[in-house]
Amino acid sequence: MVLEERLLELYTRDPFDEVLAEIIDVQIGLNLEADKEEVFWEQRAQVSKAEKKLHVALKHFENLYTTFETGDDERLFRLVEKQITRSMNDELLKPFTKEEIEHALKTMALLKVLRIDSFPTIFYQRYWHIVRAEISRYYLSILKGEIDMDEINKNYIVLIPKGFSTLLNEAEQKGLIRGAPIRREKLAINHLLFVDNCIFFCDASCEGAHTVRNIIMDYELVSGQQVNFEKLLIYFGASVDSNEKELVTNIFGVHVVTNPEKYLGLPMMVGRKKRWAFANFVDRFRRRIEEWSFRYLSMGGDSKTSVATILAINDEGQIISACTYPYEGVANAFIAEAKACERALLFAIEMGFRKIILERDSLSIIKKLKLEGKDKLILRPISQSIQILKGHLDEVTYHFVLREANRAAHNLEIEGRRRQTLCFWIEEALNSVEKMVDKD
Repeated sequence: MVLEERLLELYTRDPFDEVLAEIIDVQIGLNLEADKEEVFWEQRAQVSKAEKKLHVALKHFENLYTTFETGDDERLFRLVEKQITRSMNDELLKPFTKEEIEHALKTMALLKVLRIDSFPTIFYQRYWHIVRAEISRYYLSILKGEIDMDEINKNYIVLIPKGFSTLLNEAEQKGLIRGAPIRREKLAINHLLFVDNCIFFCDASCEGAHTVRNIIMDYELVSGQQVNFEKLLIYFGASVDSNEKELVTNIFGVHVVTNPEKYLGLPMMVGRKKRWAFANFVDRFRRRIEEWSFRYLSMGGDSKTSVATILAINDEGQIISACTYPYEGVANAFIAEAKACERALLFAIEMGFRKIILERDSLSIIKKLKLEGKDKLILRPISQSIQILKGHLDEVTYHFVLREANRAAHNLEIEGRRRQTLCFWIEEALNSVEKMVDKD
């Protein structure tokens, strides 16, 4: 308002140079203020839209994860068989110890991390003598309930109760449902529970469908959870009548599938052609374990930036897996080569390899690695890490190859530089790399 009043006043004056110059300055100031106000209202509108979206999302997940009113669970608990003996319970009630924490750490996968940019398990295993006291004290405080978990973990885990299986088994014992027969009908399975999935086996009849539907309703009433039938799929055998299919489908209100998906890489339904159903799995498994001796072809990069490339090939020349791993802040090519060797060993351990041949086109780095720690100070941390990693493998052999014979790895390194991100290939690689492997 002040700038507008000043501009009106200037318009009433004689148009001298000084007055005209001030008029321009005031107009520029008014334009800037108008731009600021426009940006403010645009940002306000964006914030308002974001708040509306957040409100909708919160309402959706609030309804999704809200526990509904529960009913009487006494009958269900009577059905659950007691599995924990008195001696087992006494053992479970014993106070946690530092030795148990150390044992749990040693049994963890070496490259597992809690979150992005966290230290992997191998770091704690390697420097346990330094962090043992503090880490043990912290986790014992958690296990003893001295630390509020709400301040640490914001995730909520819902465990599938055993009561669901108990209700299904009770119905089968009463003859209300029949499971899928196996081993020439000596055994039967009425359901399979997975971490994030569940498969039911029952008669394709209205009676069987109503029984399973009632069991689901009982489960919802006792647990307070609800089953989303929109995500359920149903698969019928070839001998089921089309009219019966329609009746059962309407009872559940679910979608019908004719080609069940795979779960964990295995077919969910297997007919009489068992060899055909598992042929692909057998071939993949055979290629993975046929030979336990592998060649790792990798190379480093220039200073500051580097891409470690790993190409795992069995003795028959078949590609088992490949990986590109970018590094930042690498001092020189010599360190890049050493870190590439370290990454190859980590990759081998993670893949479960036991006996490897590490092929390099840098003779100097191979000589340094064979010195068993008698290296320069700048390489000592990497060298020591490599020696520790070698302890997790049965055999590690270093071979020097000419750069001309290592073209596939260099070709993969070029692709890694282009992508500048961590990439994995299983049982394959880029077409250009595969062609180069055949030539090498």
